[in-house]
Amino acid sequence: MTFAQLPGSPRTRDSYDITDSKTATPGVIEVGGGSLLCTVYWNGQYWIDSPANYPYVPSSPIQPNTGLLQYTVAQLPSYSQVVLSDTPGGYWRCGEASGNLADSSGNANTATMTGTTTYAVAGSVVDDVNTAVTPTINSKGAVAANASLPSGDTFTIEFAFKRGTLGTSQYVVTNINTPNGLAIAFAANNTLVGIIQAAGSFVTTVGTFTDNNWHLAQVWKSGAASGIYIDGVAQSVTQLVLTHAPSTTAMTILNLNSANLGFLGSLDEIAVYTTVLSATRVAAHYSQWIAKKNGSMAYATDGTPASNPVTGSGAGVTVTYTQGKWAAVL
Repeated sequence: MTFAQLPGSPRTRDSYDITDSKTATPGVIEVGGGSLLCTVYWNGQYWIDSPANYPYVPSSPIQPNTGLLQYTVAQLPSYSQVVLSDTPGGYWRCGEASGNLADSSGNANTATMTGTTTYAVAGSVVDDVNTAVTPTINSKGAVAANASLPSGDTFTIEFAFKRGTLGTSQYVVTNINTPNGLAIAFAANNTLVGIIQAAGSFVTTVGTFTDNNWHLAQVWKSGAASGIYIDGVAQSVTQLVLTHAPSTTAMTILNLNSANLGFLGSLDEIAVYTTVLSATRVAAHYSQWIAKKNGSMAYATDGTPASNPVTGSGAGVTVTYTQGKWAAVL
């Protein structure tokens, strides 16, 4: 919270009207908005507001002449935070305006892009400004081999998809160039399949996907067991016991690495794990993916809540969550 600066150092009972607004580091909101929200006073140690006269004590005392008071609130969990809490080996949010796709997992698995791709299309996550990509038949994101990527017979591949062209084979994630390599694709009959190179499909949905809406998918395998979730619901599938044992963990996203069979729709939030996401975690991912966050209310105080937003009444400032940030309710 910033205040109109009076000349000289603040003195006891000097008043500062709020005149500015901005969001600082995550979890810290500086409120104002260019109009008077309240008047605060310097009591010689802390800023206090009027009429509540409540001391807002920051983690480190505010120094004279800073004119800064920070209300701290817990950040609403975002979809990306939920994904990262399950430690993906690679996580491509697909929110770039151009160029390569960054890996948000922290494992430096940049997807080096070739071909023609439309960037910055409307994303899949509700109330999230992150965008998505629309590949073409030749779009490819090449990911170099890395120990963080799936190398054995236990994994989950997660992605949001929106179908476009139907009735052709279209690949989402592959390392199928290798012996016993993996591919996740939509078949020509519009089912979603998990494939092991030169062996067949280890899992195939019974249902088809032909609508033009966003969906969140997880394809998983753990030895002989496998399955597919769509929008948090386990799908009816056919299964074949096959083994994923690639000679390299190098991957291609958006396409098949050895041919031009790219996904012809939009893709978003692609993540790969060397573990199987439990049904509980799949439900948590889907719940956060569709959670409406804009307009959620919290009551900001000087504390640092451990998890959930501060709610209730008492001294403080009411704030609302909008497009990834807290803002004051004026």
